Amino acid sequence: MRRWPTDIRASIFVPTWIVCGTISALIVFVGEQSNHAFYSRLEKHGVVVKATVTRTEPSNHNTVFYSFTAGGKTFASSSGDDPPNPLALKPGERIHVVYDARNPSYSCACDPRAETASSVWWRVLLSGLFLGSIVAVVLTVVIQRRLDTRGAHGNAQVGLS
Repeated sequence: MRRWPTDIRASIFVPTWIVCGTISALIVFVGEQSNHAFYSRLEKHGVVVKATVTRTEPSNHNTVFYSFTAGGKTFASSSGDDPPNPLALKPGERIHVVYDARNPSYSCACDPRAETASSVWWRVLLSGLFLGSIVAVVLTVVIQRRLDTRGAHGNAQVGLS
């Protein structure tokens, strides 16, 4: 079987990594913008209340389900259990929840200021480049195997002539 020279493999990887890294960074950026808008909304118009934990899913990103009352209505939601709330919550416990005063269906069991601050541009870029690197390696291996297979078939045809 004919192997492609290392410089050809490297020339496949570098453009693949650049494309995958750019696309992944953009995807992470778009997702992060949505989160940033949500937490900014809660930071600007948020009201802190005590909510009751209705159930938990520790294996699912420490998700906590809760209910709270706002404007005489009861709202139920879920989110990751983030500070200032303690870990390992149990149903019936009381936690801090922030909801949007304009629309209480938007809420989280978190500190919106801390969540907004965590979405700085360099973290988004590094996350995208890391994910892009993983995809680039996989794509490069797939491309290389296809090139190697083509090269092997090409050699077999040459030998038959």
